[in-house]
Amino acid sequence: MKVINQKIAFISLLMFVAFIFSMGVRLIWVYQFNGYEAFKYAGQFMINTNDGYYWAEGARDILIGGAQKNDFSPIAEAPSLLTAFFIKILPFSFETIIFYMPAVFSSLIVIPIILIGHNLKMSEVGFLAALLASITVSYYNRTMVGYYDTDMLNIVFPVFLVWSLILALRTREKKYLIITALEIIAYRWWYPQSYSLEASFLGLLLLYTLI
Repeated sequence: MKVINQKIAFISLLMFVAFIFSMGVRLIWVYQFNGYEAFKYAGQFMINTNDGYYWAEGARDILIGGAQKNDFSPIAEAPSLLTAFFIKILPFSFETIIFYMPAVFSSLIVIPIILIGHNLKMSEVGFLAALLASITVSYYNRTMVGYYDTDMLNIVFPVFLVWSLILALRTREKKYLIITALEIIAYRWWYPQSYSLEASFLGLLLLYTLI
């Protein structure tokens, strides 16, 4: 039992360090441009994607109790719903939350990567992979602070799916497929356009079940 607790503590430490590293690299931009008023409105940084203002409109309308007729506000979409939820429970302004959400959510990618490394009995390799993956150029550019869009979780969910499938295959216990099914549902809720990727994972699920 002591050994298991030590392993959990070690893996948790790796996740924490990798998450802080990923966040820290993204906050460099804030440090560098903190004095540029052109990037701010009313003293707060502005988000920098067109789609972000669409999701923010939905979150705003949810908070005020609904959208106006025929304005096509995304009040039923996952990004707006999740944003409104965090705005309600966190003691930060609307602008601050939508600006930093991409950095926080995208940094969660280190968790499944480290778990994959742990399941393959290569925890240290998984840790290094998490550090590299969290700041790789293309991923960083679309998940930096202010890039408020669905991209902040569009890679995190599939990597969690890979982890749960590896866990099911290595343990040969079908109960872990429930985790995969829940992840597919969550991914579908977050990004409905992900149906092709979900179909491939579902195919792997069915194949594994049949075998």
